[in-house]
Amino acid sequence: MNNYPDVVQAVGGGGEIKAAKKHWEEKGKKEKRVKTCDAPLTDEEAQCYIDRYPDLQTLTKINAKGAKPLKIAKKHYMEWGIYEGRNRNCASRITDQ
Repeated sequence: MNNYPDVVQAVGGGGEIKAAKKHWEEKGKKEKRVKTCDAPLTDEEAQCYIDRYPDLQTLTKINAKGAKPLKIAKKHYMEWGIYEGRNRNCASRITDQ
């Protein structure tokens, strides 16, 4: 409901979680709305996401017909990666100590 003010109005403005869940099941899925409060990936995170997962490297190459790989990665993360438990963060770098 934080991401979609129109949902707050649709479920009565009281912010009832149960009503919001029902709204997502009935309408949000079809509208491809994101049910998480996670922010979209930055460009840097999207590149790290692609680099970390070989299947995404293949996906971005196959589907890059005019679309940019970072855009594909960002969409994948919001629609699938979050729910698959994929890591959005860039790996820490090992530095000389």
